[in-house]
Amino acid sequence: MSIYECSGAVNITTQADIDNWLLSYPNCTVKQSEFDIRNASGSLNFTRVITVDAVVVQDSPQLEALAFPILTGMDTFELNTYNGIYISNSCFGLPELFAANEVEINDMRGCGYGWQNATSLTRLSLKNSSDITLGFSSTAIDQALLVESSTSLINLLSNSIDLTGIHTVGSEANFTSNYHATVNLVDLGTAASLFANNNTECTFDFSQLSKVTNLTMIDNPATMIPSFPSLTSATNIHLRSNINTSLGPNFFPALTGAGNVTIEAWNDDFSCSKLVLQQQNGLIKNLACNGTDNSTATSAPTHSSASSLSGGAWAGIGVSTGVVVLGAALVWITLHFRRRFAQLEGRASAQQPVDVDSLFTEPTQVYSEDTHEAEGQGIIREKPDDHMREMYVRPEETASTQILEMDAAPVEPGWYARDGEDGELRYMSGHRHEGEYGPR
Repeated sequence: MSIYECSGAVNITTQADIDNWLLSYPNCTVKQSEFDIRNASGSLNFTRVITVDAVVVQDSPQLEALAFPILTGMDTFELNTYNGIYISNSCFGLPELFAANEVEINDMRGCGYGWQNATSLTRLSLKNSSDITLGFSSTAIDQALLVESSTSLINLLSNSIDLTGIHTVGSEANFTSNYHATVNLVDLGTAASLFANNNTECTFDFSQLSKVTNLTMIDNPATMIPSFPSLTSATNIHLRSNINTSLGPNFFPALTGAGNVTIEAWNDDFSCSKLVLQQQNGLIKNLACNGTDNSTATSAPTHSSASSLSGGAWAGIGVSTGVVVLGAALVWITLHFRRRFAQLEGRASAQQPVDVDSLFTEPTQVYSEDTHEAEGQGIIREKPDDHMREMYVRPEETASTQILEMDAAPVEPGWYARDGEDGELRYMSGHRHEGEYGPR
């Protein structure tokens, strides 16, 4: 068959819409746009179409089957009913699907899809859908697999997400916020990353997983983390939930090498003994485990349903706190002593100079064995062979002890005279007049 291309979106509701499109484009085999299927019912058969960019199915709860007899490739396939109720006849088979860029299934209940011939999907998403069987035989998800918000309407009803046949996930397999779901990935052997968070009352089967870069299953209430009997290598492993202990402490029996392993078991009966032994044998590089028999492993944080800081983060906080406290102490000591030195220098500069020699000048006192008071010098005592004396202190000049210079009395004029040659010498006041006797 020759290949002819045609473009443009085509709206499909019935088989008559498909037949009219085929009459308008009798030679078209490659659809370079999308088939937009809405409010469809029964079976729809797309003959002559070898490849198509996209098939979008919306609001079609009565659609039973889509047929692409010679289809070899599809970029995008999307199912979306928006009805949110349990519908048993809204499912259809697509056995001709071999490859697709993106497959997204939203709001579907109780559907089985016969995609046994699909070998490669770039991305596969199941959102708000329950009791789904995709029917893969051997399929690789080249990039991401997402199963989100799968919830059983009634707990007694089955809510199985059957992903059997998927053997590889090139990027991340993500399971988030599912409730009362049984997720079957029994054929998954390799994944770059496996992440499960906030899944309540769920069951997982990863029994064939052998290689994973990052394995993280944290905070899944009432969900038992399964064992990994086939896991041989992982770079990082972090498990925080209830952990299955039915196989004993040998949780990773096939492990040949792992980097960082952190186990935060919520159940008290989990034993770390086998993990400790694997660490001692060099199979695990770094181990933190909070279960029993963890004598040589670094203890993991205690049970908490909320996210917690890692051991390395707490260690960094402790070291930083110590450095801050020590630095604050050094700053306080430096400022304290600088302030004290400044006070002492101020006091020293304000004092009068002291005559050092005067401190060692002995007072001119006569010492005796008796105690007596020396004028202006205090009490002085001399004891035999033990001379004790008060050091001389320069007396301070006060108002009461100042020496004042007084005005001299006027000198009255006078002269001496002797009575006769050998007479008595007498002082005569006043001035001598001429003719009076005696020398002046």
